[in-house]
Amino acid sequence: MKNSVWLAVCAWAFLAWGTPGAIAADNEKVAAELRAIIDSGEPAIGNEDSDERIVEVYVFYAADRNFKPLWVRDSGPKAKSREVLAVFKAAGEMGLNPGNYRVVEIEKRLNASTPRELAELELLLSRAFIDFGRDVSRGRILPSSASSENAIVAREIGPLTLIDGAETSDSIAEFVKTIEPDTPEYRRLFDVAVDVHDRVIAELRPGMTGRDVDRWLEPFRSAGCRNATALIGGWSTYNHAPNVGLVDPPGPTSPPTTPDFRFEVGQCLTIIAFPVIRDTQKGLWVGTTCVVTDDGLEKLHDFPVTQLRVVPV
Repeated sequence: MKNSVWLAVCAWAFLAWGTPGAIAADNEKVAAELRAIIDSGEPAIGNEDSDERIVEVYVFYAADRNFKPLWVRDSGPKAKSREVLAVFKAAGEMGLNPGNYRVVEIEKRLNASTPRELAELELLLSRAFIDFGRDVSRGRILPSSASSENAIVAREIGPLTLIDGAETSDSIAEFVKTIEPDTPEYRRLFDVAVDVHDRVIAELRPGMTGRDVDRWLEPFRSAGCRNATALIGGWSTYNHAPNVGLVDPPGPTSPPTTPDFRFEVGQCLTIIAFPVIRDTQKGLWVGTTCVVTDDGLEKLHDFPVTQLRVVPV
């Protein structure tokens, strides 16, 4: 990987190295260290065996910036470095894990003082911001990663756009808002799905039957949606009872509903809130596997579905 990084950078950055531009006086020492790290192909950050994004970072500095740092200067980290760290720490508010953006390592390096330490912090921050920006704009898990049946290609913002935006923006947090997905139609579907999902989990009690489930379908109807699958199934959807909670009658190839099914303590159920806009293929689902207890449904996970992210494709 080390040789491939070096070759990639050389191939992309030959012209930039051959025609160096001016570097501000307060950046000269860090810029020289950045060039030394990149010129050697040394993976100063990340896992050299698996992390190809380091190539993008190196090319960015070599070919597009003449090694000018963004997050630090010779005298130490800029205020922008602490600002972006605060944005990383708040990633949980967007359904992302701050740990994916190296917050602990970055925080330890904020006291960097030598040119080498500052150059390493610079590279670390840029790579983390590229990762963060991509996750915000397209989602961390690609559709094809979740299932090979998904042939959807997620939209992606390039690293240069992300880094340039961070540099020119007066506020990193405000810039991040501009790259968040704008999907009002799917956001509405998601909100409806979460509403129905949460109502079932909060209100279902032992002794109810499949006929009692219809009350929870009202948000689907009000939104002009049908649901693609029964709202409540057994531990293996379609294969185990119950099969209850459909806005429309089941089709000829769908399993029959079980309206007389009685919910009892100890049963394992799957809640699938799957609204679909009528006369379209636009839909999404939110689901949870639960166990019926004396007090109602107990989820088998603690992840709050409201933190799932809806991204454009």
